[in-house]
Amino acid sequence: MFKLTEKQQEQLNKWLNENNPDAYTGAIGGRITYCFTPTAIGTFVKIEDGLTGKTVDLTDYENL
Repeated sequence: MFKLTEKQQEQLNKWLNENNPDAYTGAIGGRITYCFTPTAIGTFVKIEDGLTGKTVDLTDYENL
């Protein structure tokens, strides 16, 4: 199972608030796509906003 660290969640919340925080996402959500890519050196984390098409890289490169 993949999950965000507390630091990554804070970064995501900040990014979402800067990028159209009041956007309507429908009754069941679906605005945000989480992409976890496990590799031999660690897990890469990218988040995509389905409304704007923008992405943010939340990978913790210091601890790979």
